[in-house]
Amino acid sequence: VRQMKKITAKVITISSQLLVVSLFLLLMFISAGNNDRLITIGNNNFEKMADRTSSLFAKEEMMIAQLDDSALVVLEDNTKEDILDEEVLEEEAKIEVEAKEDISSDLEVEVLETHVGNLTGYGADCYGCSGKTASGFDLRETMYYEDSEYGTVRILAADPMFSFYSIFRITIPGEEPFIGIVLDRGSNVGYGRGTLFDLAYISEDDPDLIGLTRNVTFELLRSGK
Repeated sequence: VRQMKKITAKVITISSQLLVVSLFLLLMFISAGNNDRLITIGNNNFEKMADRTSSLFAKEEMMIAQLDDSALVVLEDNTKEDILDEEVLEEEAKIEVEAKEDISSDLEVEVLETHVGNLTGYGADCYGCSGKTASGFDLRETMYYEDSEYGTVRILAADPMFSFYSIFRITIPGEEPFIGIVLDRGSNVGYGRGTLFDLAYISEDDPDLIGLTRNVTFELLRSGK
């Protein structure tokens, strides 16, 4: 910025001097019949104008020289950095989602037991339900549970033969497997009853709430905590 100002000042100085010389020559051409007087006037005017111009630009150069570079603020363009940060966050979120999907479908762990039977769905506001599971989990807020080992999993009602916090990999025929955790009981849930497991939802009005589904595979991955 300082260098540009110096260059601009010098250009203006030179332009002004050229203008004065041009005016001087024009006066000489018009008033050729009175050379002595013209030259005297022209020289005097030229000297005065040149002195005044030099004085003005000398002051300008002095002001430019006194400028403090530390006062200049350089504005940085952070647009590219912001875009890169957003892309990194999106990529991390994508990786996290993929990791959870891997846990739900392709989890390579030892299968302790395998059961095949019916699966149904129920809402926290079902008839006779309090909104909380038998283990004390509030289904009115979410139908998911955050497990320290398996991440985000669905909540199941199961027979008392399966301890609370037991983990199952559930495979409905023709669909991707998902992970469920036992946090509830049910009067109609268990062997010899209406269903083997019941999948929890926030509301009975949930359009995704499943009805009676047969031949579902339940693989026990963890018994209790």
